[in-house]
Amino acid sequence: GRGWGCQEGAYSIIPVPQGGPLPPTHKGCHVPMSLWVRIGAGSTGQHTGNRSHTRGEGRLRTAHLDGAHVDRVVPLNLLQCDAPAARHLVAATVLAIFRKQYADHWGPRMQHVFINALLAAVEVPGATLLTVQRMLVDARFRAEVAARASDPLVRDFWLREFARMPAAFAAEVVAPVQNKVGAALVSPVLRAMFSSTRSAFSFRDVVDRGAIFVARLPKGQMGEDASAFLGATLVAGFQLAAYSRADVAE
Repeated sequence: GRGWGCQEGAYSIIPVPQGGPLPPTHKGCHVPMSLWVRIGAGSTGQHTGNRSHTRGEGRLRTAHLDGAHVDRVVPLNLLQCDAPAARHLVAATVLAIFRKQYADHWGPRMQHVFINALLAAVEVPGATLLTVQRMLVDARFRAEVAARASDPLVRDFWLREFARMPAAFAAEVVAPVQNKVGAALVSPVLRAMFSSTRSAFSFRDVVDRGAIFVARLPKGQMGEDASAFLGATLVAGFQLAAYSRADVAE
């Protein structure tokens, strides 16, 4: 990069020293930095001018995400889960993101439907939020996904409890979930970001390396709802990464 955080792409990495000053906006950089967050701990480093050098086994990094660039979107799959044992954590994290965003319009029935949809969808290879949305509107697809669910409670909910509901009532039950997922996907930036099957970066990797994660979420360009939702998503992603570090020896 051309100095601190001045990269052409929406996601890029440069070395940053632990304990060094936070990177200022570079004169030649057309993207102002609005949020700098230092996460975890890493190796020591030396700072010289507007560049840095790290030493030791760990290597601190800066990761930059700019939510304003529709043509350079950073892929971020909220349902990506490579470990079957972590599926419930992934589903719970996505549920928490939506619950925080729609706290005033939340209820037990909607949460029951939403968590069962997430737990079923997360088992589909390459599943994304679009998979959840399709489950809610496509009966044949929903039955196929539910039939493959490994959790018997999730399978019974969709194949027995939900399948026995009258059509009008079933539509009423899924509508609150459908409109909230749809609201997250209506933004061109978020739809492009969340419809990717693989994420461009790992929250856990950022935490493990003690990196600085930089996110620019301008309401004026993204829209207030999209900016707030992506912000909540990033916070929840790092929270899940922190929880997953339970397997690291103290």
